[in-house]
Amino acid sequence: MEYTGVILLLINLYICFKDKTKGIFLFVFFSLVSPHVVISGMSISYNIIAFFPIFFLYILERHIFNVPRVFLVLILYFLLLCISTLYSAALNHVDVEYAAIFGAFRFICLTLVLVDDKNCNVNYVHKLFFWGITINLVFSVLQIGFPQFTQVFHDLYSKKSATTLDYYLEAGFFNRGVGTFGTPTVLGVFSLLSFCLFYFELKYGLFQKFKIWGLVFSLICGLLSLSKTFLLGIPMLFLLELFVNIYKTKGRIKMKIRINKGMTFILLFLIVLGAVVINQLVKNGFSILWYLGFLLEPGKALETRYDTNTGILDGLFSVIKKNPFIGVGETVLPRVFIGDSSYVCIVYSVGFLGLFLFLTLWGKLLLQSLGNNKYYYSHLFLLITLLMTFVGSNIFATPLSAVVLSYASCNRMKYINKV
Repeated sequence: MEYTGVILLLINLYICFKDKTKGIFLFVFFSLVSPHVVISGMSISYNIIAFFPIFFLYILERHIFNVPRVFLVLILYFLLLCISTLYSAALNHVDVEYAAIFGAFRFICLTLVLVDDKNCNVNYVHKLFFWGITINLVFSVLQIGFPQFTQVFHDLYSKKSATTLDYYLEAGFFNRGVGTFGTPTVLGVFSLLSFCLFYFELKYGLFQKFKIWGLVFSLICGLLSLSKTFLLGIPMLFLLELFVNIYKTKGRIKMKIRINKGMTFILLFLIVLGAVVINQLVKNGFSILWYLGFLLEPGKALETRYDTNTGILDGLFSVIKKNPFIGVGETVLPRVFIGDSSYVCIVYSVGFLGLFLFLTLWGKLLLQSLGNNKYYYSHLFLLITLLMTFVGSNIFATPLSAVVLSYASCNRMKYINKV
């Protein structure tokens, strides 16, 4: 089992050598589902060990690639991150999180490669999400239904920076599905993004049977994760769809209601399926009802991490108040709990200036998507969903975010620069 990651890396290198675009998407796919690569007894995440050889092959072939001008703001963001890190390290005499800087660099490089006009392959994105959610569903079922697999998944996906799998190993069972991500929070985020993609593709895009299965798998996987992000995100998606449709019609309410019989049947089936899965989870002693309770009180969803009464965030808010403009970079400050919000992490590391740079990128992509027809709703709402999940998860500098950003941009590839 320990050589699985190495085998996948060799396959990835071979595919990348034959077809650069397929190789890049395969790199993203393996980054989502691959076990860690074990070298000399040390476990390393696949996206870390495979980054340099895969991108070396890509750059060697392309030399020059094209990206939308709006994405050049990411380069400014990275420069700001480096400056704030060096300044904070010198001022506060603290250590630098080099792994986090490398993660930001990898995210920016991957995003710029994916938005290359020759790499924005919508079909690859659809298949990436479909096979990703399929594998995660299988793994989640094994994790929840068969406690004997606890040791196996711990050996394949555990790492020092995340202790969730250590907790499950000590308990001897999984009380929530974690899939290939090692944490139920990220599995919930991925399930919500997958649900969003397949729902809007089925309703407004090209009908394909695998999208129905993708929608079904996303619902089951999200419920097995017992994720507040997933459970709150589903109704929010439908509300946002209503608001966007009202915006598109300039506030006019159409009296004629057109019923999509196929989509209506699919939604009714999902409601019944969801009720069955929830009932089974309740019967088997899982705390799904507690999580469903947040649907009535969504404001309490973040209290477990951001309850000001605990005082756990005092150090974080103090650092932000002292360094509001450019933050403190990727440095290790004592007695500071950063939390699991991408927005908080951005303000902490690069201040409100860095947040402004990111908002500039997201805002332009949202405006571009709003200007297109309903066929591109999956592009628009996938980006909106990603921004929603940033509230309760720190995934903004991951391969998953890079894929969503590239997918959101590929509906209008204008304003191209050579890099």
